[in-house]
Amino acid sequence: VFGGGNMFPHLFREKHVGASNVDWVLHYLDAHDVQVLDQCLGGNGYRKVSWTVGPQDPVVETVFPEQGV
Repeated sequence: VFGGGNMFPHLFREKHVGASNVDWVLHYLDAHDVQVLDQCLGGNGYRKVSWTVGPQDPVVETVFPEQGV
């Protein structure tokens, strides 16, 4: 499970939509007995995820707004 970051920390300092999404998805997965094998959630920024179908793990890069990348 990846994501849930606060992409606009200069606008939202309290609970933001990303945090709400994290709460929802973790509750949903738990309610449906889906095991989370790995996660990179929350924080200030967003994620770039790349993955090719197969046994390799996804590559996750967290980008912070101040980096502007």
